Amino acid sequence: MQQYFVEQPLVLHKEQPLTNDQCHHILHVMRMRSGDVVRLADDSGAVMLAELRVQEGRVWALPTAIVPAAQEGAPITLIMGLIKGERWEWAIQKAAELGAARIVPLQSRYCVVRLAEEKLEKKLARWQTIAREASEQCKRSTIMKVERPITMRELADVRSEQNLIAYERCDATSRSLAGALRGHSPASISVMIGCEGGFSEEEAMQAKELGFAWVSLGPRILRAETAAMAVLANISYEWESRDIR
Repeated sequence: MQQYFVEQPLVLHKEQPLTNDQCHHILHVMRMRSGDVVRLADDSGAVMLAELRVQEGRVWALPTAIVPAAQEGAPITLIMGLIKGERWEWAIQKAAELGAARIVPLQSRYCVVRLAEEKLEKKLARWQTIAREASEQCKRSTIMKVERPITMRELADVRSEQNLIAYERCDATSRSLAGALRGHSPASISVMIGCEGGFSEEEAMQAKELGFAWVSLGPRILRAETAAMAVLANISYEWESRDIR
């Protein structure tokens, strides 16, 4: 069933306007008609089923039933070094699908990508559109947020209750991601992933001083975007397996 995020708070049996883009998608892409049912979410956690009403090319929706809220874990902040073009956009899409609450681009020492200030707002708008579409596709009740890029000097501002950095030094100071997660039930978690060149030793030490525990993702060297998805998938598995038990 198709889902759309709406701008106004959802109210049962109160007509909900849709944007021009949503109307176009409903009529010309999905080819829906009056009476068809969609899911609506208002980014506050509320989700409802709604019947479409179509009249003279205009579309609106009438919420008819509340969808029970899905059980979600603690909010995850993915702090990720900026990587090139399509790979970064792919990471945004998959992070939304895997449940990250927000993604914070990090401008670290070895980042090849350097964003010009005059292009930043346009980039952010595109990234947020990707996050919104991915959040709709996987039927989240909230939209993953894409924050403005930060530098290491601003790292303290995006810390959570539990903080991890994927940094493999092949020494005793690193432990497995699973080991870091088990036995903890944080109210929030932040995870740092490097860009193509990883983190410098100084950056890793700076993160450690701010409370980011070093963790290993295993014996293989992963691409930046693969590492990010592996972290999110493992966090989801760990938390969801607790619910099963």
